[in-house]
Amino acid sequence: MCVFLRVFVMVFFVVSLFCQFDVPTLLNHKINTIMNTQPLFNSYLSTKTVSSPAIHSIIIPNGNHQVVIQTDQLMCMEGCGNYTFLYTNDGKRYLVSKTLKSYAAILDDQVFLRVHKSWIINLKYLQEFCEYERSLKLRGGREIAISRRRIREVCEVLTPIVKCA
Repeated sequence: MCVFLRVFVMVFFVVSLFCQFDVPTLLNHKINTIMNTQPLFNSYLSTKTVSSPAIHSIIIPNGNHQVVIQTDQLMCMEGCGNYTFLYTNDGKRYLVSKTLKSYAAILDDQVFLRVHKSWIINLKYLQEFCEYERSLKLRGGREIAISRRRIREVCEVLTPIVKCA
């Protein structure tokens, strides 16, 4: 990064010799632009607070292009170490090199619920909830176990919404 900035400063200096630019002003603007090229997703993670607005889409890399997934299309997410599988309502599965914790920090708590160390579900796709078996069933037939540590929190959220099947 430092080498890039040095080259950048030298180029601006040479350009300023031939043109009538205000080099310090341009240089400050360009350096600020360069330093702010963090992906929007990562910068959003670092500024997440309780009152921040919920995101409506997630952009993920997929080969040579990027895929935009609307959060209302996400059925659930499965964490596998430092990777996360995103499952959509059309049956597709995407692998992303971000942790489940990073997604839990940015998703709307009213729509998404962490039910296990390895699972976050979208409540819109919840079909069945059974407290005694500590399990959930989503549309499409996917069954997810609820962890013992999270069963109380899950029950507080889900009991008013869904009856035991």
